[in-house]
Amino acid sequence: MANSYFQFKQFRIEQANCSMKVSTDACILGAYAPVENVKRIIDIGTGTGLLALMAAQRSKGKIDAIEIEKDAAEQAKQNCKSSSWAENIQVFCTTIQDFAATKAQDNLQNLQNLYDLAICNPPFFNHATLPTSKAQQLAHHTVALPFADLWAAANLLLASEGKFVVLLPLPEMQFFEQIGLQYNFVPNEIVIIQDSEKHKPHRKIVIFCRQNSQLLADFEPKEQFLLIKNLDGSYTQDFVNLLQPYYLYL
Repeated sequence: MANSYFQFKQFRIEQANCSMKVSTDACILGAYAPVENVKRIIDIGTGTGLLALMAAQRSKGKIDAIEIEKDAAEQAKQNCKSSSWAENIQVFCTTIQDFAATKAQDNLQNLQNLYDLAICNPPFFNHATLPTSKAQQLAHHTVALPFADLWAAANLLLASEGKFVVLLPLPEMQFFEQIGLQYNFVPNEIVIIQDSEKHKPHRKIVIFCRQNSQLLADFEPKEQFLLIKNLDGSYTQDFVNLLQPYYLYL
């Protein structure tokens, strides 16, 4: 049974009322996202507020966190309110489709409202049998957030130089990248995650940006692998270096 909370060095995540619990992969995403020197950040599908809080720890930018599920949104609000960055984070209980449509109207008059960075750990189960819990359906399955809708929202919300950081399993990421091309977004950096050398890679983080004259069609994105653990079960030095600002015992 998952803990009702997860204690980090500088904040605490209460998660009893949220179907999407704190995970190692999500923490890697939050630690890897390039949030420094970014003025406006959007966390799509914030869940407990984890990624928004991890971003706030390293950034002075304003962060909007979007969550469709009512109980999770309330949990995220409380987690952010209890942190040192309450004034920097605003949680919205709505769909990203509706949020993007509303923002798009505002942005016609004021391009300053566009985001410099979007972070997302999206639901990715497409064909699996749906759980009976509505909250679990929203957290883990693409019922309410198809990849095409997510890309359409990112395209509306991101500034011309904005970046989109996404975590997905490898097969789903391949499909996600194909849809991104329709909006002229291409991978700029890639991190492939695996538990150890005994395991196959299981997750992929991609930083997308819009293709332009500086990023030509034959551009090869920077790619790296991240092993979480050594063969003896201890954390690798790369993992320690990445998560040390956040994890209590690193």
